[in-house]
Amino acid sequence: MKKLLTSLILLSSSVCFADVAVYSGSQVSSTASEAGARTSVSRIFQVVDLDSQKIVAITLGKTETERTYSVAAAADVVIAAIGAPPGNGRSKTVLAQAGTEIDATSGITTIASFFASGLNAQVVIKGTQATSLPKNLQGIGMAVTTASTSGNPVPASRSAVKSTLNLREEISRAANDAGETLDQAVARVTAGLALKGFVDATAP
Repeated sequence: MKKLLTSLILLSSSVCFADVAVYSGSQVSSTASEAGARTSVSRIFQVVDLDSQKIVAITLGKTETERTYSVAAAADVVIAAIGAPPGNGRSKTVLAQAGTEIDATSGITTIASFFASGLNAQVVIKGTQATSLPKNLQGIGMAVTTASTSGNPVPASRSAVKSTLNLREEISRAANDAGETLDQAVARVTAGLALKGFVDATAP
């Protein structure tokens, strides 16, 4: 589901862009099909480059012997303005993702969408300059996958996702003050995870 989603981030018109914003939190995924139901909980990081309009997701996992992290490919981010009505409180940031993917081998079609929102606040993620971004994002998403039309039979399924993300101001500020690119900011996050004993899930 994560790989096919195209990201949209809608920010208030008063935003003063920094370079990157790092969020982290938890994600609960529930999947149901005729084969049964399962629920999983994972910790995630999202590193957003507000200048190049890209986002990278880092998902933490656990095997029988080690704790792991997986880094997704950078996805496009569209930034647009959204503000609060006059006299109606603070503006919000809405993160919306939607996409469709068709597997050429199995014929499986997956359609997914995700929405997260949070009230904007004045935060400092670069030098001493205040930026209007949410400190917290609450998200919910859905995905529907059709049954396979060839190869091993796979039943149709429905998935639901809920997430809670918090802005990591200290990490964001350190990355921006060092003038890091998106890739370098992601490397900063994974280096911190490695110091805590996490290993790259794709490493041989």
